[in-house]
Amino acid sequence: MTNQLDETDRDIELVDTGRPLRVAIAAPDAGQEAYRRMNGYGAGYIVASAALCAVPVGMNRPVLWLSWVGLTALVAALYVIIGRRLDPARMLISWRFWPMFAAALVVPTWALVQGYLPVNIAFPAAPDVAQLSQPYISVLPSASVLAALRFAGYIVFMLLAIEVAGRTSRAQSIGTWIFWAIVVHAVWALIALNLLGDIHIWGADKSAYLGVATGTFVNRNSFASFMAMGAVMGFSLLQDRIDNPSRRKARAQGLVSSDLMDAALMGLGVMVIWVALLATASRMGVFAAGVGMVISFLLMRIKARASLLRALFIAGTVALILGVIGIFAVGQDLAWRSFFVDRDSGGRTEVYRAVIAQIAERPLLGFGFDAFRPAFEWAGGEATASLLTWDRAHSTYLSHWFELGLIVGSIPIIICALALLRAWKLLRNRTFDYALPVAAVAVITSQAVHSTVDFSLEMPANVVLFLAIVALGITPRHRKGHRVYTTGSGT
Repeated sequence: MTNQLDETDRDIELVDTGRPLRVAIAAPDAGQEAYRRMNGYGAGYIVASAALCAVPVGMNRPVLWLSWVGLTALVAALYVIIGRRLDPARMLISWRFWPMFAAALVVPTWALVQGYLPVNIAFPAAPDVAQLSQPYISVLPSASVLAALRFAGYIVFMLLAIEVAGRTSRAQSIGTWIFWAIVVHAVWALIALNLLGDIHIWGADKSAYLGVATGTFVNRNSFASFMAMGAVMGFSLLQDRIDNPSRRKARAQGLVSSDLMDAALMGLGVMVIWVALLATASRMGVFAAGVGMVISFLLMRIKARASLLRALFIAGTVALILGVIGIFAVGQDLAWRSFFVDRDSGGRTEVYRAVIAQIAERPLLGFGFDAFRPAFEWAGGEATASLLTWDRAHSTYLSHWFELGLIVGSIPIIICALALLRAWKLLRNRTFDYALPVAAVAVITSQAVHSTVDFSLEMPANVVLFLAIVALGITPRHRKGHRVYTTGSGT
């Protein structure tokens, strides 16, 4: 449920003029109503992308994410063109983030350069690449060009998500629908694992990660990251429903109310996600989710003016109790694997050393966006001959630096840091509607932790969900040019 302020807060701004002030809310004309409906359709597309891009295989196939990129570009183009016709004076909210978008555009631009610039011009000291199909900076030029298109799709999606999240009630609805979509993913994962014989969503028996939940993904760690973001989002929204003064007042009027049922159902959804998360037996996935939820809890308690020490004690106690219960209930494999971290690492330490050594060979140019596997095998030579075949660096940071170079490869990290600061600023300044900035801060932090030892944010479906949550948390809720101010002397 949304209160009246949620519906009108973007149309109100109080200006201190030193005179008696009277605020009038402009009645929306037909153009504004049409713009609002268009934003509603855009919000539906954001929710659908966050929910359905994971079906199947986390969208980790070129034909899948290329189709999504094309559709996203079409939707965004229609949004801008129709929006200009409906309200030519309206400024896009995303213009406020132009430095972040400008920095993001450097990544696909550099990937195109890698795919088309001959390596003998850019890097004369490079080893012999005559045996490769094309002697460009990228060891696999076609992959780098396609990766540039995918990254451009992420930028366009982020722009669209920011535009449609400019209204409080709509942003909260998007977050809620995304959360329930992830609950559905969790339910399917548990059904597929326990009732349908541990199958993929297309009905085939799994050939890897047997006995653990993978949902619509192939890799359990990627699915765990998807679940972790949903758990953090749902937990933040749940606390908002508990802390909101209007909801507390409604609950005080009766033991059972719609607000109480809403909070209870959301709490049940968070528990379902956690059961699925534990069933993945992903150590870092569970740890990252725990980090995100603790951060969310502490930030929400601070905003509610609760005692920090008490919040820390409650967070630690609840985490311990739920962790023990969860491990004994569905996470025995997780507990067993946690005692044998070194044995189950599968040689990652050796791979990290090899990747770092290869980064030192091309610290600025990189080996090509999305070209890790052929570049790792080619550039490593005898140093990697004894290692198993690795198609990922198992660290998104190392992967970006290996593929794009230290400078361009650091841009996604810097953008995430800027988004984190933006969400933190909104969180500090808001006295209401702060659950989504809290979720953004917690999700960015948890995924930053997970990305140190895994490649979950290299899965397109996870990136789409991540961008949707971040966009909800960093978007301002007020738009200039759509308010009416009246004073004692007139408008």
